[in-house]
Amino acid sequence: MALRVGIVGAGHMGNVHAGILAQEPRVEIVGVVDIQSVKRNEFAKRYGIPSFAGLDGLFDLGIDILYITTPNTAHTEPAIRALERNIHVFCEKPFATNLDEARQIVSASAKSKAIYQGGHNRRFAPAYRFLKEKVAQGFIPYLATIKMNDGDLKDPAWLSDRKKTGGFLYETTIHLLDIALWLMGDAVEVMALAKDNLYPDLVDWAILIGFEKGGLATLTSSGHASWHFPTERVELVGDHASLITEGLETATHSKGLDQVAESMNFAQLPNNLRWGYVQEDEAFVTAVLNNTTSAFSAEAGWKMVQLIEGCYRSAETRKTVYLK
Repeated sequence: MALRVGIVGAGHMGNVHAGILAQEPRVEIVGVVDIQSVKRNEFAKRYGIPSFAGLDGLFDLGIDILYITTPNTAHTEPAIRALERNIHVFCEKPFATNLDEARQIVSASAKSKAIYQGGHNRRFAPAYRFLKEKVAQGFIPYLATIKMNDGDLKDPAWLSDRKKTGGFLYETTIHLLDIALWLMGDAVEVMALAKDNLYPDLVDWAILIGFEKGGLATLTSSGHASWHFPTERVELVGDHASLITEGLETATHSKGLDQVAESMNFAQLPNNLRWGYVQEDEAFVTAVLNNTTSAFSAEAGWKMVQLIEGCYRSAETRKTVYLK
């Protein structure tokens, strides 16, 4: 019998996941929730399902899985309510947008029989999987240089509204902050400078991170760059060797002088595969069916929120913030 999926949030990401899940034979989408009646009714018509203004309607359907694709600051309540009912949760990033709510979700997840997975698609994107595989094979990243820029935060306008996003780092930069943790290990200290240029939020960042294993990373991020490719880039420096991504299209292992570099090009993959959305949904459904650990647990979510809050605290105080 297929797992019964309910979706809360009928916007862009709700439709991305619904489009993938509609092709997944192990699940059945049975209902959608959104506070905007036009959006939820259009979504419901598209997938031939009922729509509701609140979560109780979904819970009454007897769902097995809840997908949370609401704006960032509206993730905590549905996640906790589902986990308390032992309903498996897939929640789009961010895990939470403050430490208090992060603690609440960690506690609810620990008490629940259900599986929680955060929606960090970059962990499944082939370009970043290439880097992860090289690290697993013995490449030691001593230094990371990371860039992630947005072209603008004007469309939609809520992207610059901290009350909805939790802040610029939670909306955009979180993706490559997570990649830094995924590749380099736990962060132990952070120093950040930030400016509120052009927008009513801190949208220009220069961040330095120290990791438990001894590695260092610099990360810069802006909310008002042009859409010049690549909008994101990662370079890991190892023992006279480098791992480099350009966007989600290419990944290269430079092995040193007098050696042939290994390069991969993913540009022709369909968007949902190149960005890892299909793979993360498949992994989540598999984890639920096999009752195994998810690819991004509540504990990983806590570490992510702890790092971001450390960045904001450092930018405010102009001091290094120690995370452990």
